[in-house]
Amino acid sequence: MGTRAGMTLAEAGALVGRSRLRLQVEDFDGFEDQRVLEELASSCHRFAPTIGLEEASYPETLLLDITGVTHLFDGESSMCCQVVSHFQKQNLVARLGVGKTVGAAWALAHNWNTQTAEGDQSIEFISSGACSDRDVDINVLPLRCLRLSEKCTGTLQRLGLRNIGDLLPLPRADLQSRFGSQLLVRLDQALGTQTELIQPIQPPPKFLLRETLEFPIGNHQMIALILERLLQKMCQRLTKHARGALQLQFRIDCQDAEPIVLEVGCFRPSTDPEHLQMLFETPLEKMRLPADAIEISLEVSRSDHLQLRQHKLFDTDSTRMSPHVAALIDRMAGRLGRKAVVHAALRSNPLPENAFQYQPLVGGAKPRRASQATAPATVLDRPFHVLDEPVVLGKCELFDDTLHAFEYQGRRHHVSRRWGPERLETEWWQNRGVRRDYYRVETATGTRFWLFQDRRTRRWFLHGIFA
Repeated sequence: MGTRAGMTLAEAGALVGRSRLRLQVEDFDGFEDQRVLEELASSCHRFAPTIGLEEASYPETLLLDITGVTHLFDGESSMCCQVVSHFQKQNLVARLGVGKTVGAAWALAHNWNTQTAEGDQSIEFISSGACSDRDVDINVLPLRCLRLSEKCTGTLQRLGLRNIGDLLPLPRADLQSRFGSQLLVRLDQALGTQTELIQPIQPPPKFLLRETLEFPIGNHQMIALILERLLQKMCQRLTKHARGALQLQFRIDCQDAEPIVLEVGCFRPSTDPEHLQMLFETPLEKMRLPADAIEISLEVSRSDHLQLRQHKLFDTDSTRMSPHVAALIDRMAGRLGRKAVVHAALRSNPLPENAFQYQPLVGGAKPRRASQATAPATVLDRPFHVLDEPVVLGKCELFDDTLHAFEYQGRRHHVSRRWGPERLETEWWQNRGVRRDYYRVETATGTRFWLFQDRRTRRWFLHGIFA
């Protein structure tokens, strides 16, 4: 359809508007993207021992050091095809570049053009001595393949420079004085005259314990004792790696029946076997064995680094949650269900009813290092009680388009003071945009309400009540 990375939303909407398809817009979350990219990197350790991410604020490229391992996959071409197939199984499209240096491989992978964009397998190789039919000369690649800033690339193009080879005849001292040292560093890294190391991503340790029973067991008490013993061993192993369990799976393989899997989660990384045993009590009580158990296993499906800190005699740090509160959250999630214990997380949405979403405290997404959404106003400007849906006000008394009285829940309220307006609008590209003018009003009885007037229909609504 012509959409591409870096295109503005207005351009993409114009292209989609010509077809019958509907544009789906999602908020960008750089930290979540990097987390998923690190998971993809861990899944690629089957192809290379050293895997890392590019150095960028929001990395988009995986770096694999395949030196000395291509013969295990019947050559570079066969290996690249297997890598592409690995990503295709996850419904991902990958573009690969193979070169003698990190910069050269990056340049090839990002040398996007219409001929390779439509192919199922986009793989290019950098020339290294003996050239083959698929080898590409790095000097003919465009300047945007040097990992430069858009400003630097634009300036070079305005000077008439188009390809990487156009930089080689120019004096290096003049390039450095005009564009800084970053241009020469990227050029030397691509050509191989300056070494560039890959910061490796270590694969997460796997924590799995399995016990094959000597004879089938159908006693719940015996199974609980085996789980207690496995939890003791698992916590010792986690402590050696300075990690704590966030999610555990207890699997019971039954004789001539489907296995039973019990899963629990923790609000904070834990290595306390008694606490983890307590989380399994309710699932074990509800469990019904279809047949006798023949094998039992315990796996930590999610773990994180332990939060270690020195305790003080007078600990006044109120920003850290108490371990007792974290244990309470775990117990509530175990009894009520993971989705029943939630917290409100901010979303980047101008409408108050859509400015937050409920997320599970246990077993949810990994906490972000920084929030992308910010509060649009101070706490005093927002009511403590916000209605799920705005309520239409009846019998409004207006004077010069200003609200003086309204009826709510059968009672007449007269406005004595007001603050506002505060205008909130949705994105203009949405089909049915929302435009509201919010007011904080105080009635003659001292009650404060949060009202707004719809700019399109001119109707008044109640959206919140101040305490």
